Amino acid sequence: MVVDQIQLRNFRNLRDIHLCFSPKLNLIFGDNGQGKTSLVEALHFVSGFRSFRGAKLTDLITKNEHQALIDLKLKEGDQDIWVRLHLFEHSKKLWINEKLTPPGKFRGKMRCIVFSPDSIAAIKYGPELRRELVDEACAQIWDEAKDTLHDFQRALKQRNALLRQIKEGLIDAQNGQRLLEAIDEVYVNKSAEIIHFRLRLLTDLQPQIQEILHQLHRPSEATFAFQYMSQERPWMELDLKAVHGRIEAEIKDMERRAIEVHMGTTITGPHRHDIKLLFNGNDSRIFCSQGQQRGLILAFKIAEIMYHRTTFGSYPLLVLDDVLSEFDEKKRRYLINFLSSCEAQTFLTSTDSESSLIGGSRFELSAGRVNDGNSN
Repeated sequence: MVVDQIQLRNFRNLRDIHLCFSPKLNLIFGDNGQGKTSLVEALHFVSGFRSFRGAKLTDLITKNEHQALIDLKLKEGDQDIWVRLHLFEHSKKLWINEKLTPPGKFRGKMRCIVFSPDSIAAIKYGPELRRELVDEACAQIWDEAKDTLHDFQRALKQRNALLRQIKEGLIDAQNGQRLLEAIDEVYVNKSAEIIHFRLRLLTDLQPQIQEILHQLHRPSEATFAFQYMSQERPWMELDLKAVHGRIEAEIKDMERRAIEVHMGTTITGPHRHDIKLLFNGNDSRIFCSQGQQRGLILAFKIAEIMYHRTTFGSYPLLVLDDVLSEFDEKKRRYLINFLSSCEAQTFLTSTDSESSLIGGSRFELSAGRVNDGNSN
């Protein structure tokens, strides 16, 4: 599936634009703050109904307006699919071929992978960004992973609310423990499923990441592995039953339960885990140079793209938001060669016209307006 056309109205600073895209490479360039990222954000939002920038619906609507529209014309083989997403301040409505459609019915139809400076930050900074990196990849590949993540967050919210009530004395401690045990059955199940999805993805991607790193570095200087950590211990369990057994034991640990009641919040579960990406056996966050860290995230994203190709028999849409400037010449050349050789429709933003990129269409963005006179 490719995006043939897009029309945006009142989406961030893009008040009214209409573009026709190339089925291969689309370069969107211009100075900072002109709306390049907003344009590709709109594409990604339709694929999963969330912003890769973490924005709320109100953030997506032009200031002093109350609604926004994203209209897409998609092509799947010889079939045209018209998609309209109407954004309001607290809700959204989706139409497919002029028929009002629940968003869940469109899930998985338009898959999109984003590679942005935030992706690179996942290597350099705290565990939350690495969890988000892996969870987003899982949700793009397995629809049930997206459901599990949603159900886990709901169970976590309920559990935290109950722990706060116990801490504040609003619920008798004995009754509170009984209620916790009831909630924990769902909480443990969803925790185990999330951990299992993460471990499955990392295990499947590991050989491809290793191969790409060997192309970016000398093989003897670039080994890759991962450690999935909780309570400062790596997980050796991989199958779902074993994962369930370990997380259940951690949740039921009475010492940790007492700490949770005292703090009024949940300290045990996948929302507190870390994923260490090891380069030559060392934690890449601490021991790698910036160049090695960037090479590692480049390898992760390309491995993710290839995993889509293997799983679905086709490529996802690729959004590369201002990442070429992050790489040295060797990594830039590797990424450009990859983009030239793969069949994915790609949307690349940059502050210049990137003369090293050949073919496709080029769009210059200025003050929320697009000049497409430079298409090749």
